[in-house]
Amino acid sequence: MFNHKVRDTGLKEVQDWSLEFVKMMENNLKYKKIRNVMAVNIADRLTLSKKVDSVYIYLIKLLSDETSANVVSNVYRKVSATAKGNPSPNFSFKNIKNEKVKLDDFK
Repeated sequence: MFNHKVRDTGLKEVQDWSLEFVKMMENNLKYKKIRNVMAVNIADRLTLSKKVDSVYIYLIKLLSDETSANVVSNVYRKVSATAKGNPSPNFSFKNIKNEKVKLDDFK
C-alpha cells in the first residue's frame, strides 16, 4: 500500500484544541471586535471541548463588551447543565402518535 514516514514536527499532542485556540487568541489578537466575534464563535463549539470550564474562563477574559459576554455565558450554562455526570434535564416531545412524552415518563 502506502509506504511513507510520518515526519516528527516536535509538537506535543494537543489535548484540547479549543483551549489552545483561546490561548492563541489571548496572545495574538489585539483587536477587540475580532476577539469578541471569535469568542462567540468558539463558545458555540464548547461541547467539543474537554476542558469547558477553562475555555470559558479564557473567553470571558477576552471579551470587551457585555453583549458578547452574555452570549458566551448563556452557552456555557447550557453546556455545563448537560455535561457528563450531571442529571439529564427534563424535556418533552411529541411521539409519532402526536402525544406529548416527557423524559420523566421513562423513569
